[in-house]
Amino acid sequence: MIKLFVLVVSLWGYNGIEWVYVGNQMVLNNPITKEECETMANKWSKYELNKYYRFSIECIEANNG
Repeated sequence: MIKLFVLVVSLWGYNGIEWVYVGNQMVLNNPITKEECETMANKWSKYELNKYYRFSIECIEANNG
């Protein structure tokens, strides 16, 4: 069985000690192959000007059940 992935963009905040998940994310709810997902993720540009927040763009395995 081919594993499928979804593209997830999430927001993280720095609390002075570590990066913590803020609780906001966007998911492209269209399962695709890992290679397709990584290609799509690599097309994004990030401009992070606030040292206390960052975006994470990653491919997460889709729940196939």
